[in-house]
Amino acid sequence: MSFEVTVEHIPPQAYLHLAWDTFFVKKDRGLTLESHFPWICNNDTNVWYVMLWEEGRLIGGLSVKTFAFDGPALSIVVAAVGLVCIHEAYRGQGLSNLLLKRLVQEAKCRGIDALTLWTQISALYQDHGFRLADDWMYGWVELDTGPEQKGNVDVVKTALPADVGIPPFATSGRIYTSDSSSLTIVCDAEGEIVVACQGPDFEVINLMRSTLPQRWRINLRKSDSLYPRLEAVAKHMQLAEANLQLWRTCNTALQLQNLPQVASFKVLQRI
Repeated sequence: MSFEVTVEHIPPQAYLHLAWDTFFVKKDRGLTLESHFPWICNNDTNVWYVMLWEEGRLIGGLSVKTFAFDGPALSIVVAAVGLVCIHEAYRGQGLSNLLLKRLVQEAKCRGIDALTLWTQISALYQDHGFRLADDWMYGWVELDTGPEQKGNVDVVKTALPADVGIPPFATSGRIYTSDSSSLTIVCDAEGEIVVACQGPDFEVINLMRSTLPQRWRINLRKSDSLYPRLEAVAKHMQLAEANLQLWRTCNTALQLQNLPQVASFKVLQRI
């Protein structure tokens, strides 16, 4: 068998069908590929694809989206990787290694400082230099939400912006906004998940009490000042380390363990 690996800036239709089948149809979920990944068909110059072919037939691929992070001491470019898939007839042959090898080569050629991805299956990526470095927590929170706790909060509910994708596991999303804080929520079969907060911690918690049911879930960085404050007022709170985000440095001057702080990805930026 003869395989060819290419880099594309427009995803072949065969790859879009393969990704949809692998990550959505086979898992009995999903709205449309574009509703989860709005950038995937809009010729975004920050997006590129690594494709695997056998004699002109597409049999695998992955997606890459680059982000620039400008900090006071360091500015870096990080490429988020996702939708890594191989056609089911070709699985078990180690062909994803061809995709990942070309990914790393291309990233270095483009001057990308680091690669990151989110997965529950890390062994495949460790052979290509990826290592776990994830400071996010995830789990359930229960707050008292009676009238005496809610206070008087004027809330506006809006839809997610059109250019923000809904995570693959979710069915909808919305934003709650008050005068001084906001919550970004996605929903799945088990209910609401807080994926982003903005504003003073006390105001954020008050907004949570005003808009959410008594029990819900949250994605929260352990270093976030909201974490101990929420823990102090929660009736019950059980968060665990997510352990999903892997990193690989392409710039040898970077320390891998520092990357989650230098390049902090939001939940809705994940692929």
